[in-house]
Amino acid sequence: MPLRWSWATKLFVLVALPLFLLITAGIVGLVYDFSEDPIYVRGPSVFGVPADEVNIKTRDNVEIHGWLLKRPDAQKAPTFISFPGNYGYKGLRLGHATRLYELGANVLLVDYRGFGHSGGSPTEEGVYRDADAALDFILNSQDVNNKDIFVVGHSMGGAVAIDLASRRGSQITGLVVENTFTSLRDIAYDKFPELRYIRWVLELAQRCYMSNIDKVRTLTVPTFFLSGREDKQIPPSHTDRLFDACSAPLKWLERVENGGHESSHEMNIERWGDRMQSFIDEAKAAKVESLTKGEHLASKGSEEVDMTSTKLDAGDRKAGELQEKQALLSVPLMLCSLIMYAYLASMDRHKRKGNERNFMLVDVPVDTRGQQMDNAHRHNLSDEAPPGFFEKTPMNG
Repeated sequence: MPLRWSWATKLFVLVALPLFLLITAGIVGLVYDFSEDPIYVRGPSVFGVPADEVNIKTRDNVEIHGWLLKRPDAQKAPTFISFPGNYGYKGLRLGHATRLYELGANVLLVDYRGFGHSGGSPTEEGVYRDADAALDFILNSQDVNNKDIFVVGHSMGGAVAIDLASRRGSQITGLVVENTFTSLRDIAYDKFPELRYIRWVLELAQRCYMSNIDKVRTLTVPTFFLSGREDKQIPPSHTDRLFDACSAPLKWLERVENGGHESSHEMNIERWGDRMQSFIDEAKAAKVESLTKGEHLASKGSEEVDMTSTKLDAGDRKAGELQEKQALLSVPLMLCSLIMYAYLASMDRHKRKGNERNFMLVDVPVDTRGQQMDNAHRHNLSDEAPPGFFEKTPMNG
């Protein structure tokens, strides 16, 4: 006599168990792939560079903590604002910041809200506000050069830097993006291709988007992309797509053939320093040229800051609309669950009433032969370019 399962067992096996396993695998996979190596808390003194501790208030009254590395000629040196990856702690970027300092730049590093020594709780809109606060802090500072401001971000920090540059480009001289993704959804699809078949589940559950591929299409500031071709966490193709989509009139792409997710700039530090210095010089020259043509606002004080506030308020409204949409989408999901519940229950009752019938289970042969991927035409960047391949597009006009 064939084994008969109750409707509750069927519901668990067909719905609850696969969903639980999918969610668990997703959480474990993303945590493993995106977690950065934890290190002991350390400060700038470890690297022997002078730094001030700063506390910055955001527009929504959250206090974030930062370190400001100041050059002896701080009012002449370019100033970088550095955004860390998803770990959120500024100490993880101290080594990189020290390299920028040695190159002749001031550097401001900040902890995102909810991380390190900062208050608050992290959200996508929240880290964007943190970036705005960091930029406002430098713009209002009399201790460092607040005319030549560069923003740099690694991994998720690249998303924060791209968002800031897309909204407040006229106040920024240049943007540096290191090993960053096109969007969080694209990363999810790369890690778990099966999610493409249940897009509606991802759309319902996703609350953080970071769609960099859309934002780079609006960039007007010189942009430098750094891509480690051995990055195991974010496929290098993401950087290639960002570079191709970027609308900046001056954009650079540095491919480091042996570079990993964390180590790309360290693979050839002299080459990186030369490229970065060239980018700084050309970005500053491009800003002077654009100011001469009247393409940027002449002052940081009024209209641009007001425009930024308006856009953030619009973002807040968009976030509220998104939550309302997700709440509405939850209704049909619940209805589908109830329909499935009723269907399984009716099937169970039907089988109980039809015990006198005999059912035959037939094994249907299935063709399990798979098709192999043809790798003959796969594109290999290393066949075209030497290690550290460098590409840039000229300034238009």
